[in-house]
Amino acid sequence: MSRWKAASIHLSISVFVGLLVLALLFLVWYPQPYFNAAGGQALIIFLLGVDIVLGPLLTLVLFKSGKKTSHSICA
Repeated sequence: MSRWKAASIHLSISVFVGLLVLALLFLVWYPQPYFNAAGGQALIIFLLGVDIVLGPLLTLVLFKSGKKTSHSICA
C-alpha cells in the first residue's frame, strides 16, 4: 500500500468520524440555541484541525510501505 492510499483511507475514516461527532453535537448533546451558547464553533474547528487535517497528514508523512510492524509492545 502506498502512503497516498493510506492517507486517503485515513482521511475518509476521519471525515466519517468527524461527521458522526458533528451530528451528535448538533442533534443530541447541544441543540441549536445551546450549541452557540456553549462555544461549539471552537470545538468544531479544533476537531477539524486535529482529526481531519493533522491525522491524515501525519499518515502521509510517516507511513512506510515495506516496514515490518510489531504487534507486541514488550518484546
